[in-house]
Order: sequence, then structure tokens, then C-alpha cells
Amino acid sequence: MPGKILIVEDESLIALHLKTQLEQAGVVVVGVAENADDALTLAARHLPDLVLMDIHIRGGRDGISCATELRVSHGIPAMFITAYADRETLERAKISQPPGYIYKPFLGANLAPQIEMALQ
Repeated sequence: MPGKILIVEDESLIALHLKTQLEQAGVVVVGVAENADDALTLAARHLPDLVLMDIHIRGGRDGISCATELRVSHGIPAMFITAYADRETLERAKISQPPGYIYKPFLGANLAPQIEMALQ
């Protein structure tokens, strides 16, 4: 599964778990951000193929607004990894045209195929 991925997750243990799983699958993780400002800076610097984005992140902006800006500014898609499955959040998330929406907790075996499909 080739590709460069940026992780946006404010829970350090989850971010480390994601990073480890992705690197074991052969993916280059270009960075980990815990807020929208850092995510946008890293994305502009590294131009990842995909961003794995938590919806509720630190700072004044959430992952949905960050994902929308990444798509508009850089053409970078963001796949959501979130614990929020309510209809309102899902509808808001659709605005950013995500290639996927993964619910936490997730299994590593389920993550890899979804990311591979999103990278296509």
C-alpha cells in the first residue's frame, strides 16, 4: 500500500497506534498533528496523498473544517476516524467529500483495506 499519509489525532496513544500500523503496512507517515493549524502546515509542506482525520481535535477548529480546507486549498482528501456516529456529524462530514469514515475503536485489519481504497 504505497502512499504518504498525515495523521491528525489529538490522542497521542491513538496517533502512535495509527502511525505504527501504517508504517508496518509500508505507508510513509509524513507527520502527526493534534490541531488544524499544525495539520495545514504539515500538509502544505509534505503534500500527503491522504489525511487520516479525527473530527474532534484540539484548538478552535474541528477536523471537518480542516478537512474541507485541505481539499479546497491542496486537493488532499481526508478520511475521518472518529468516535462520533450521530447523523448530524455524519452530514457535516460529507461536506468535505471524505473517501471514508471509520468508527473508533477500529481494528488494524479493517483499517488497511479502507486506506488502500482511499489512496486509489
